[in-house]
Amino acid sequence: MIRELKDMPRAPVAPGSLWLTERAATNAVESARRKLDVERSTLRGEHEKAFTSQGQMVEEARRQLEEERKKNAELLTAEQNRLMEKERNAGVLEGQVTTLTAEATSLRERVNEMYVRQREAEVQAGRHRQESDRIFSELGKARDQLQTTRRQTEEKLKEQRREHERRLAEELQQLRKKSKIGCGGFKKKPKTARGAAPTAK
Repeated sequence: MIRELKDMPRAPVAPGSLWLTERAATNAVESARRKLDVERSTLRGEHEKAFTSQGQMVEEARRQLEEERKKNAELLTAEQNRLMEKERNAGVLEGQVTTLTAEATSLRERVNEMYVRQREAEVQAGRHRQESDRIFSELGKARDQLQTTRRQTEEKLKEQRREHERRLAEELQQLRKKSKIGCGGFKKKPKTARGAAPTAK
């Protein structure tokens, strides 16, 4: 503003108006100073306002960063706890798997042993069945042979009885003939020889 006043073209001043010109110049300088002070105060206020606003922004950013850090720490702690819980659960599950595997192995061995026993029992049952069938077959054969032997024995006994009776009859006939010859002409009823077998009926 002062430079503008200095650069303004000066008009010729009359001797009577010199005091008025200096007065106007002084007023202009005062007005320019007041205007400059106002502008300086305005700039200072804006600077302070900007500084305050920047400080608030920095504080807000710091607060947000602190909140983010807390959230991240909480998330990290929660994740660590979750991983530890997973590890514990994995350990428990691994123990359960080991126990179940041992039980399954034991059951498998018992089942295989039962299968072996069942096969042995089936083999023994088959052998017993074969032995039983063989015994029954031999019993049947022995029964048939016994019946055949009995029939043959009965036939032989009958044949021997018939032969014995035939011989007794022949001997009795000879005794009768001899008895007739020894007695001469006497006709007596021949007596039955003592100890001779009776005639077959």
